[in-house]
Amino acid sequence: SNSTNTTGNNTFLITAEDAKRIALDGNPGYTAGNPLQGNIVVNQTTIVVWIVPISKQSQSKNVYVDVNSGNVIDV
Repeated sequence: SNSTNTTGNNTFLITAEDAKRIALDGNPGYTAGNPLQGNIVVNQTTIVVWIVPISKQSQSKNVYVDVNSGNVIDV
């Protein structure tokens, strides 16, 4: 698969599987559900992210992973 990111197609540098791994890295003991693609706005800039739902027992939260850089975005 190619790893270039061109506008208008759905090829991202960070895959859904990558996003799950990244989300779990900082959250030991959690399990990840299927990431959804979305947009968040930070400092008036729209960032395309994977929204990764993670949970541990009764706790659940979303982790936002930049599709291009793999950085976790604090919302």
